[in-house]
Amino acid sequence: MFSPRGTLVRSARLRAEVDGAEVTVSAPVVLVTVGANSESRRTFRRAVGAAGCVAEPVVGDAYAEADGTFNRRTGARQRPEAVQPATFRVVGPADGLRGVCECPAVREWNFQVGVRVPVVAGGSGTPSVAAEKNLRRAMMGRTEREAREETERRARLPRGQREMLDLNEVLDRERALAE
Repeated sequence: MFSPRGTLVRSARLRAEVDGAEVTVSAPVVLVTVGANSESRRTFRRAVGAAGCVAEPVVGDAYAEADGTFNRRTGARQRPEAVQPATFRVVGPADGLRGVCECPAVREWNFQVGVRVPVVAGGSGTPSVAAEKNLRRAMMGRTEREAREETERRARLPRGQREMLDLNEVLDRERALAE
C-alpha cells in the first residue's frame, strides 16, 4: 500500500567492500548526522565498529553542512570533492544502532523514510482547480480515495441506475441484519 507521507524503511540493503571482498548487508537502518570535524567522525567510526554496524556516507546532500566548501581549519574555500561527509546511513542490528545513536559524536539521527517524490509541473506557480484536486487525491489514503472515486462514479450515473443501486444496498443491509 502506498502512503504519500512515506513509510519507515525498517531494513535496507547496503553493499560495502570489507578487506577487498564485497559484502551485502540487509538489516535495520537509520540516518546519522555527526559533527563536521575530524574528531567527531573518528569517534563515530569507532562507535560504528564497536556496535557491529556498517556506515555509508550520504552523498548528494539535502543533509550537507552549509554549502560544504568552507574549510573551518584553514578558513579557505575547498573543492566539493574534498569535503568530508557529515551524514551517514548506518545499517546493522537494532542494539548496535541504539549504541551508535547514543555516541557523543552524533548530533542527530532519523529513521530513513521511503517516499515517492511528488512530480508537480512548474507552471505559473498557482495550480489549477484540477491540479489541486489531483494533489488532494494523491495525499488521501487508499480506502478514502477509492470511496471518493466510487461516489463520483455513482454521481455520473443516470438517476434510475443510482436509485436501483441504493435500493439494492438497502435490501442487502436488511438481509444482513435479518441473519
